[in-house]
Amino acid sequence: ADSPEAQAEQAATIEAVQRAVDYAYARNVTMVVAEGNAAIDLDNPTTDEDSPNFPGGQSYPRDIDNSCLTLPAEADHVIAVTAVGPTGRKAVYSNYGLEPTDVSGPGGDLSDHFGTQKYQRFSNMILSSYPRKIARTFGLVTKDMRAKFPFVKVDCTGRKPKSCAVYFYLEGTSMAAPHVTGVAALIVSQFGSPDGAGLAMSPDPVQQRLQDSATPHACPDPNPLDYPDAGDRFTALCEGDENLNGFYGHGIVDALEAVSAP
Repeated sequence: ADSPEAQAEQAATIEAVQRAVDYAYARNVTMVVAEGNAAIDLDNPTTDEDSPNFPGGQSYPRDIDNSCLTLPAEADHVIAVTAVGPTGRKAVYSNYGLEPTDVSGPGGDLSDHFGTQKYQRFSNMILSSYPRKIARTFGLVTKDMRAKFPFVKVDCTGRKPKSCAVYFYLEGTSMAAPHVTGVAALIVSQFGSPDGAGLAMSPDPVQQRLQDSATPHACPDPNPLDYPDAGDRFTALCEGDENLNGFYGHGIVDALEAVSAP
């Protein structure tokens, strides 16, 4: 459906992203990537309404198939991460797919624990750091650094008001990816070699240890997985087995196992 000009632009974008990834990979950078929060099976996409995403306002809907890529999650040499909620269920919003998914990590899910008193609790989400100046700009905290909303937390312990720390309860694969990145960093700290500026380790053994030490998680039963409070659009089919599937990849990362396993 794209014009020749649009196709050329898409091809240039794909090549540019892969070049950047290849450059980092060649310099021993382990790249951990969030898969996205559109509840899409990346192996079986049907519609794209977000491209092109620059310049703003240029996107338009088009029918697509698996030849279209979600980048950088489907680039070579990256570790693609899905998100799970506190019960270990694939988070309702998380993209997934057998082909791209390497591992999963805690990303929070407000709608987890459906049918219990824990449903829709902020504790189902991830408490994440948040820029103090942005919080003040958008009126999320008062001038004297008090939280104005229950999903905002402010810590001024031992600090002057201008240096208080601000935290948000958030959810997303962008919460899961930092957890996986932290485990990757622990692996490098434990098994990396000095390179003159710290410790370094090739991305391939980092990824291998992440995957080998992850806790395997089988597809749900029943499968496809329904989300009772979300509607049919979010029903997700998990493909694969316990050792590798589209919801969890090789499993949910385990920090202790990653640094202690032989």
